Amino acid sequence: MFGFGRRPQAAADPASRAGDAPPAPSGPTAGAALPAAAAALADAAEAARLAELAGVLMLDTRTGVPSWTGSHGRRRAGPGETFWQFREHRAEDGTRAIDWRRSARGERLFVRELEHTGAARLRLWLDPSPGFGWSSAPGLAGKRTRGAVILAALGLAAANAGERIDIAGEPVPTARGGAAALLERLHAPSMPEIPPPGRHPAAAHLLASDFYAPVEVWHTRLQPLAAQGIGVLLAVQDPAEEQFPFQGRTLFEDPRGRADPALIGRAEAIRRDYLERFEAHRRAMAEMARSIGWAFVTHRSDQPAGTVVASIAAHIGGERRRERRA
Repeated sequence: MFGFGRRPQAAADPASRAGDAPPAPSGPTAGAALPAAAAALADAAEAARLAELAGVLMLDTRTGVPSWTGSHGRRRAGPGETFWQFREHRAEDGTRAIDWRRSARGERLFVRELEHTGAARLRLWLDPSPGFGWSSAPGLAGKRTRGAVILAALGLAAANAGERIDIAGEPVPTARGGAAALLERLHAPSMPEIPPPGRHPAAAHLLASDFYAPVEVWHTRLQPLAAQGIGVLLAVQDPAEEQFPFQGRTLFEDPRGRADPALIGRAEAIRRDYLERFEAHRRAMAEMARSIGWAFVTHRSDQPAGTVVASIAAHIGGERRRERRA
């Protein structure tokens, strides 16, 4: 039976031999007419445009300030601007630290402490697995390409709001290079196969994949990250994966080479079963994400990215506001 992660390599009418049709294109820019350098520039331009959209959506309509703030409270005393607590005055504090209004209520002297604040972080991870680079048609961007553009757009918008950006657990300077620099890091060969926990707690996580591994596998992978902060799973699918339009004799192959090819004599005969399993897996992933306090957002690679960028920006902005009220 056709399973998640396998890709069609040949599709023809039932009377033809498997392999008569050319293999389906693969890779992050499969079938693209533009040279790689021009495609990279186009991706960076799209990411920058989407970052501007996300920046507008991050603004609180009541105050006009970003809902994605550049800092968050550490729940302890330290340098900052928000009142944390009063404590008794110590000799080393000096007289200038005394809060005279609070001290006037009794016989003891008190010092006003502020909550320690640090720069908020957005952690990005892009699935490097071979199947995530697949595209079903010439001229249609691969899933990884689309995911990278969305991640770069939100990363750039967050950096513009004062947040720090990590990619695969490592900090990324965004002052130079902008969206192009983020895309380069997201596509780097060093991207780990599993999203690693970051070095700094209390971050927001944004992970892009097709999430076709079993739900229990993803639950195990994500638990260490969920303990460190909020998160969004961006599931990017090719339209063929969502619709299963294949007919006739079709050969499906695992791009990782871990499973034997599956030759289906009449692909249309398994379409209903496949679609039921596809939707069941998607629902299970969404429920798993909710169980760890994260969100599960889907996007199809042939659709405009503005809607999903808006959805993710709104979700993380709402979580940021809830964090500040907690």
